[in-house]
Amino acid sequence: MAEEKRILSLTEMSRRPLSQEVIPGVLDEGVVLLVGKEGHYKTFLACRMAMHVACGVPWLGQTVERGLVIYCIAEGASFFTYRVTTLVDQMKMWMGLAQVYIYPHSFSLMATPSGEPNHEMVQFMERVHAVEDERKEKCRLLVIDTLSRFMPGGDENDQAAASGVVKNVEWLREQVGGCILLLHHMRKGGDMVRGSTVFTAAADQVIIGKSAKEDKLQLFSTKEGGKRKDRDGVDIWVRMDKVAMTIGRLAEEIADSEFDEPSDWSDHYIFKSDGNPEETLVAVPVEKPEDEDAAKGTAAGDIAIILKKGEPVGIRQLMRLTGKGQNVVYKALDKMVDAGHVTKDLETKRYSWVGPVEPVNPFEGGAK
Repeated sequence: MAEEKRILSLTEMSRRPLSQEVIPGVLDEGVVLLVGKEGHYKTFLACRMAMHVACGVPWLGQTVERGLVIYCIAEGASFFTYRVTTLVDQMKMWMGLAQVYIYPHSFSLMATPSGEPNHEMVQFMERVHAVEDERKEKCRLLVIDTLSRFMPGGDENDQAAASGVVKNVEWLREQVGGCILLLHHMRKGGDMVRGSTVFTAAADQVIIGKSAKEDKLQLFSTKEGGKRKDRDGVDIWVRMDKVAMTIGRLAEEIADSEFDEPSDWSDHYIFKSDGNPEETLVAVPVEKPEDEDAAKGTAAGDIAIILKKGEPVGIRQLMRLTGKGQNVVYKALDKMVDAGHVTKDLETKRYSWVGPVEPVNPFEGGAK
């Protein structure tokens, strides 16, 4: 149940525990916004986070406290289930031990005229408490995918409507504790979070998707345009691996059994499709890459990747290969030449990579 609201003395406040990290260095307790453009793999990252919490699997060596996860997804729920089973298979986990529940429906987060939580929220929370009673523990992570699907008829840009949604999200947070993770979108053609600034202002953490290039690393960050209260900003790097989709189901006789090793149950539990299976992507946490700027997909980074192949390249070809405009490419090249990473042949007007000649970062503040 929600904590009783009363005025506390300084002594009482000092005894209250500090907010915790649900995933150390990645995901905090409180209200968290995970924001990105279409194709930024927000759901894949959220799913990966959820399974680390549900299974208690370390994140890049950092211990993750195992806890109950409830994932609310209002669109493509059946396909999402196969993403989860595929991820469990890739993580070599047994689904019978995963404390994850999926709610394949939407409910309204919109405020009522009285300001009280609406009946759909109350009914949903009753279902959450039923799961908590069954598992005998509180929900540690509640995912809402995506925010817009849980605002039926609402205007994201309307401050009053957004404030009502925020109030109801805070009510959910009071009810379950832990983390409320809201997936949200960026504005089309821009780098701003879609909708009212009320959403970002009220969040304890805002994680922004920075890259969306398939077969490359994906960066999610709280540093540039994001937010992280009371803690240092973080960069979250994941690699998107394309794998065969695992079509599986949870058999009760398997779930109720005990196995000493995964090899004892894996052949019995997973049911993969025959013939040519569908493919999907899974997010795999990785350490910060050595060539971080190249991985970010900046103009300078993309140029570095091209020039490192060894062949001199002209400006027109660099524009075509990077998809950047002439001014952007020239600006990035000028910084790289000044830093000693790139040389220009004045006769052929082609650029070549020569590597760093001194310990400087030529990409710092580089053209995007």
